[in-house]
Amino acid sequence: MRILHIAPGISRRLGGPTSLLRGLVPVQRDRGHSVTVVATDLFAESEEDRRVPGAEVRLVPLVGPGQLGYGRGLRQAIRAAVGDAEYAALLGRPRPRATWERDRPLTRDDIIAQTQGRGGFAGFLHGLIDAVGAALMALGRPHAANNTRFVLDLPFRSVARMSGGRVDEPMLDGLLLMVNGGFLRGAVRMASAWRARRRSERASRKN
Repeated sequence: MRILHIAPGISRRLGGPTSLLRGLVPVQRDRGHSVTVVATDLFAESEEDRRVPGAEVRLVPLVGPGQLGYGRGLRQAIRAAVGDAEYAALLGRPRPRATWERDRPLTRDDIIAQTQGRGGFAGFLHGLIDAVGAALMALGRPHAANNTRFVLDLPFRSVARMSGGRVDEPMLDGLLLMVNGGFLRGAVRMASAWRARRRSERASRKN
């Protein structure tokens, strides 16, 4: 079996999680598994802090201050560590294309970062998220900046799930229509879905 561990870092200075990882990998290796570790280079100040005995280690440079930094290449490193067949077996769907087709309509399985370079509302949405992240970093709020930039790595289908119920499936369909060039139709669909949701919530409270 191939095992992939994803960690914020592997330096001993990180304590518990790193200690657990360093203890677990040799056991997995001794049982015949192939182990890969993808992590940032947080606190990796010595050669010992850059390796885990028994595992292939792929470190991603950290951008930003210490534990609040941003591993900009983490997504690419994880993608390289997981084969297409493994991805499909784990998630039950094909891996998204490595190169984005700008003229192909975005779907729920595409990530929000794929709005980059499309123009219109799609390009505006990407630029807004990126600009807010940069502004927060400049204001000395790296944690909030990284959380904002993390949104770009999310698939559209996760918007409904991670919004705490504020965005439902019909509203998500409206958003996709907006980023795919149908801004007005998508906005109308989102507004209609929002009103329908509000009516349903009021009816539920009355009952």
